[in-house]
Amino acid sequence: EMIQGTTDINFTRNGLHIQVKNVSASICTNCRHKTLNAKVALYIDNIVKAIFSKGQPIRMNKLTLEAA
Repeated sequence: EMIQGTTDINFTRNGLHIQVKNVSASICTNCRHKTLNAKVALYIDNIVKAIFSKGQPIRMNKLTLEAA
């Protein structure tokens, strides 16, 4: 059985760690496996790719985003 909940997603590339917190997800009550809605996953992927593609104009090694 799947229930609605939230999860955090982590990405790391070239020394920069991006954490997206409080992302809506379906969670299996048996194994705790988390699944994202395809539109949500694509939206987050596009944001993270845009951040990584810009390089690091300032010295930064961690960025945390929180879903509303």
